[in-house]
Parts: sequence; C-alpha cells; structure tokens
Amino acid sequence: MSVDFRLGRALLLGALAALAAPSIAAAAPVSTAPPSIRGTLAFGQTVRCDPGQWSGAPTAFTYDWMLNGSSRGSGPTFAIDDPYFTAYPLACQVTATDATGATAVASSAAATPRPGTAKIVVSRFVAQRRGRILATGKITPAAIGRRWDGGSVVLRRNVPGRRDGASFQLSDPTPIRRDGSFKVIGADAPGRWQIRLDFVPAALNLWSTPEVVKRLTISSGGRGCGGCSLTG
Repeated sequence: MSVDFRLGRALLLGALAALAAPSIAAAAPVSTAPPSIRGTLAFGQTVRCDPGQWSGAPTAFTYDWMLNGSSRGSGPTFAIDDPYFTAYPLACQVTATDATGATAVASSAAATPRPGTAKIVVSRFVAQRRGRILATGKITPAAIGRRWDGGSVVLRRNVPGRRDGASFQLSDPTPIRRDGSFKVIGADAPGRWQIRLDFVPAALNLWSTPEVVKRLTISSGGRGCGGCSLTG
C-alpha cells in the first residue's frame, strides 16, 4: 500500500507541476509576402490594398494609407480624389492581429499616382457652310466637370508637314459643362484639312490631354480663319 501511495502522490505532484508550468506563447503574425496596391494608381480612381500573405494565423487586418510617410486614410480602399495625392508616393500599411492580440505591421511598395485618363466621346464632328466646324460630345469621366473644375475643348488644324505639334487655333476654348458635355464651334479656310479637337483640363497635371483628329473638307467660298494664331 505504501508503494501505491507514493506512486499516486508522485503522479498528483507531476500533474500539479504541469498545470503550474507557463504555457508557450503562440508566434505573432509575420508577413511572408508584402501587401500590394491593386487597381489603377491614377487620379480619379479608387484602389484596394491586398494584405499579402502572413504566417501566425492572423484573424484581423487593419489598413492605413500612407502618403509620403503620413497617414491619409484607413480602410481597405482609397479614393485618389485630391490633387495633393498625385504629388507624393502612396503606400498601404497593414496591421495583422491574431487571436491572442499579438500584432505585426507590413507595408506595400510606394508609388506616385499618375494623371487620370480622360476620353473624348464625339457625337458630331462636321464641316458646314462658310468654313464653319461644329463638334459636340462628352469628356469622360463626367466627374471631371462635376467635381474637378472641368476644363475646355478647342478646335485646331494641324500644320501640314510639321511634326512638332504646331497648329492653327480655329476656335476659342469652350468650357465643358458640369456633366462633361461640350459644343464647340470654329471656322477655317477652304481646303481639305486635318482638324483636331483637343481637351484642355483645368489642372494639366491631373488629367491626360486626349485629342480627336478628323480630316474635314471645307467648301470653297468659305470665310478664312480670321484671327487664328499659330501655336506650338
């Protein structure tokens, strides 16, 4: 009986010692593949932060958008809708948290958003009597006119044989409307010309400057260009 008692007492003390021993803490999250910015990194776009890959079984992620090292927003998405955002590199910073509350931080590579991509959608582009040229359509995205100060459209004629972009201006710059639509009227001398319709954004560093080129025939007897100027 004494042997059984000693064995039972030893087993009991061993169990108590095991319960009292400190448990080994689970490893904190570790980034194994860095976060990345998904989407078009350009003005007027909304991008998303991919958290990357982690070890340590994180259960939650939080996001911080860093512009030139300073926080400019939180959440998994970020709208590039402020001109300030196109002047500095942007990165998304991710904080991973596991079930025990342990955290770790990782950041994407930083890159500077580029100007947005504007497009001219033309509904009419015709030469009419007496050298009159009419163009109507829309500049997209429409928010260019509604939110970002718009801009104007202008008609020009390419100078034959010139490769430096020189052109005759055939109309005054015509502001686009709040919905992005426009109607611009110009005039040119008789002939078969290469006529350009240019978009000139209010802030040149925020949007691309697309153009549409049409070869139009101006009937003879039409009036000349008047006060057109050679530019470029």
